Amino acid sequence: MKNILGDFRTQIEQIIHTTKNKIDMMGAKLQLQMQKIDDDVLQLRNNFNQTKEEIKRIDFSQEISKKRIKELEIRRNITEQLALENQIMMMNLAPTISKEKLIQGMNAWTNKITKSNSIKRINLVTKENKSTVADYLV
Repeated sequence: MKNILGDFRTQIEQIIHTTKNKIDMMGAKLQLQMQKIDDDVLQLRNNFNQTKEEIKRIDFSQEISKKRIKELEIRRNITEQLALENQIMMMNLAPTISKEKLIQGMNAWTNKITKSNSIKRINLVTKENKSTVADYLV
């Protein structure tokens, strides 16, 4: 009877030991899975923060582009105004130079300033109420 109880006790101890080892292994696997989840969450947070920073940079870049466009529009308006003023000034000189030379000079000056802008022809009136053709910017 002692042998049977001893064998039974040994078997129970082995089962307990095996079960404890299995529980320890499952705990270790669970710990690894939890660590992986924590790493994944950290990576997602980093990606999210990086994406937010990229969006901020893009927004800032768009703001700079908008400001640059406004600056270029102002420069274009100033250039157009200067071209028109120069043409008017040249028209005031019209009585002292020939009409062909005047138009030639205006065209050369206007083309220097506005290579890409389109040019229209208008009639301007000189001091002596003589009508002449001049270029202006659109």
